[in-house]
Amino acid sequence: RIKDKLGTNAVPTGEVEFHNSKAYLLGDSGRGIYYSMEVLTISRIDDAIAATGIARKSLWEAYLYANRRVAFGKTIIDHPLLARDFLEMESELEASLYLSLYAASRFSSTCSDLPPYSDEYHYARLLSHISKNVASSAASDITRYSMEVFGGNGFLEEFPVAKFHRDALVTSIWEGTSNIQALDMIEAMKKKGAHTLLFSDMKKLVSGIGNEKVRENLYYVIEKTENHVGEMMGSKNIEVQAKEVLKMLGSMASAVIMYAVGFSRDQGEDDSSLNMAHLYLYRHFSIESKPIMELLTDRKPLLWMDAGKVKENRRDHS
Repeated sequence: RIKDKLGTNAVPTGEVEFHNSKAYLLGDSGRGIYYSMEVLTISRIDDAIAATGIARKSLWEAYLYANRRVAFGKTIIDHPLLARDFLEMESELEASLYLSLYAASRFSSTCSDLPPYSDEYHYARLLSHISKNVASSAASDITRYSMEVFGGNGFLEEFPVAKFHRDALVTSIWEGTSNIQALDMIEAMKKKGAHTLLFSDMKKLVSGIGNEKVRENLYYVIEKTENHVGEMMGSKNIEVQAKEVLKMLGSMASAVIMYAVGFSRDQGEDDSSLNMAHLYLYRHFSIESKPIMELLTDRKPLLWMDAGKVKENRRDHS
């Protein structure tokens, strides 16, 4: 029976019933849980990257529309408040992208590990929980707001953004909801100490950043997060606070990785990726590494999406 779903209709989902079917053992007896968890870890990283891709397409469509839609004598992208919204969404999207790809890279380097697994494997697993939660949450928000940019048209099936929002919603459900990610993360922290590698890795990334002010800000964020997480881990009610820990670690790791990427490009302080890192740090930690009004009015980080106008014009005239 094919199921009638809210979204992801391009990927049919159905029920299969087995009657008197013969089953074959895959792998070694008694190790099924390990095989399942390895597949889940890969799928969670895939889910994070899928969420980011949906959000990217949705934001791009909204940006192109905002460059055509005229209100009060100018395109709506030229209204400062809407431009600010796009910049903030872009910063969240880039955070999701860099964190998800970093998680994929860390897992790729240790995926051949066998039980009982190395510390690096457990760290990669920790990143899978964090990246999935960050990316799926951002995708839901970005696709929802993309509908708002379209106004009433965004609620119509004639336009693509409603579909993107429906598809994005499932990314927080597939391969374990946010509660499951938080609880599995806590297990990896309490039993495997995976968070110790996270903090040491983030500090190592910060040490390679060639800007003293940014390094100081990020070390402060790491220390603050580490202390807060340490207090929560010692609490009798850690499960109640698990999602708060998940979000805190996600914000910290995203900020550090965004800066690491920005400075690795060696394009100076005005590089668009660094502006997005500055904006993300301000939004999540209230730290102003660069005057916030400059960040909220400089549209350079969005201009790469103008490339889509060429293809769109060809489509309009075809």
